[in-house]
Amino acid sequence: MKIERPFVTWAGQEIEKCLQRNDHKQPWETADILDLRDKIKEEYYETIEAISELYTPSGVAHLQHELADLAAAAMMLSARIDEKMSKFRRGWMQCQ
Repeated sequence: MKIERPFVTWAGQEIEKCLQRNDHKQPWETADILDLRDKIKEEYYETIEAISELYTPSGVAHLQHELADLAAAAMMLSARIDEKMSKFRRGWMQCQ
């Protein structure tokens, strides 16, 4: 699939940077879904706070950083849900 939107490429790179900054933490691939839900809440509130600081010297960079963190958390939760649903569907199909 060809990405024709430069902003999507940039956003993906920012999400990857966020993930790399946090590589030393518990792997998100094994994180509990409820913990990831809480991570999204935390990142959401940090993003709201960054919006209030938008017109400061570092405001735009800080907001973009927080938005990338929020997007990364959403991606993590989406991937974990997809994984769990795939396992559920495979198990359900075996019961048929």
